[in-house]
Amino acid sequence: MESERAREIKIEGNPTRCPYCHDEVAVLAEEVACEKCLARHHETCWRDAGRCATCGHSTRLVHEGARPAPMVTEEDARNELREDDRIPTALEIAERRLAQQNIERAERVEAQVRYASRVILTVIALVIVIAVVAVFGLAKGP
Repeated sequence: MESERAREIKIEGNPTRCPYCHDEVAVLAEEVACEKCLARHHETCWRDAGRCATCGHSTRLVHEGARPAPMVTEEDARNELREDDRIPTALEIAERRLAQQNIERAERVEAQVRYASRVILTVIALVIVIAVVAVFGLAKGP
């Protein structure tokens, strides 16, 4: 009974998503599968990641009919980008964030120094007033 039921189930299609870019993978067109978990990737996505985006395994299975994606060298990619359009690297982004944090920290320290200076000047002025009153006895009546 159970085997008859299994035969009745009909699967028409399975839209598979690439675990790297999350776009649909066209069946056997540019498909690469992970040897370990069989997750299907685009050829270019596997090449970009260098390993399976699902399990991290580095060995892939390629379908015999799949055509390899053209190799793009780093030099070709750099030549395609104008300096204005260059995408910042993670290091550049981190350096910008650190610089911004340093600026904000310096502004906070400067504000604290200004406040402390005002407090110190106020205390000095009060000490002077108290000293003058004590020396000249202005606190006593005539």
